[in-house]
Amino acid sequence: LSSLMIQALHPRALAAVWDNSNFRQQLKARLGRTALFVASTTYGGVELATKSIERVNAIHAKIGGLDQQGKPYKANEPDLLRWVHLIETVSFLNAYQHLTLRPLSMADCNRYVIEMNTVGEMLGASNLPNTLPELLQAIEQYAPVLTFDQRTRETLQSIENYSVGFAEK
Repeated sequence: LSSLMIQALHPRALAAVWDNSNFRQQLKARLGRTALFVASTTYGGVELATKSIERVNAIHAKIGGLDQQGKPYKANEPDLLRWVHLIETVSFLNAYQHLTLRPLSMADCNRYVIEMNTVGEMLGASNLPNTLPELLQAIEQYAPVLTFDQRTRETLQSIENYSVGFAEK
C-alpha cells in the first residue's frame, strides 16, 4: 500500500490510473490484481512471471491521455514505468527491512535492487539503478514533478479507508 500511496504523487502516473480504472469504487479488486502480479513476479516461476508481465504490458499499451495540467501520458512510457518500479522496489525493501528480524546487508539490498530490475525492464522501465543508494538518488530526481493535489488526496483517502476485512470482536 505504501508503494501505491507514494506513486500517487506523480501527476501523470496518477492520471493513468485515475482515468483508466475504477479503483475508487473497486479498490479491493484493484489491490487483488496488484497483489497477484507482485506474488507471481516474486514467488512464481519464470513462465508465470512472464505471463503476468505480458498481461500488464498489453493493458498499458492501450492507456494514454492527459493529466490535470494537460501533459500527455502513456502508461507504457519508460519514465513513468521507471517511477512506479523505483517506488515499488524501495517500498518492498523498506517493508522487509522494517519487519524482519534479520535485515539485509547493504550488499544484499543492492542484489535485491538488481534482481528487481529484471521485472522493471520487462515492463518497459529504463535507466534503472543498480544499488540502493542509486535507487534513492533516482527517486529524488522526481521531486520537481511530484504534486499533492485533490486527486492525490482522494487516492490516499481511498487507500487509508480501505477495510481489510478484519472483524472486531
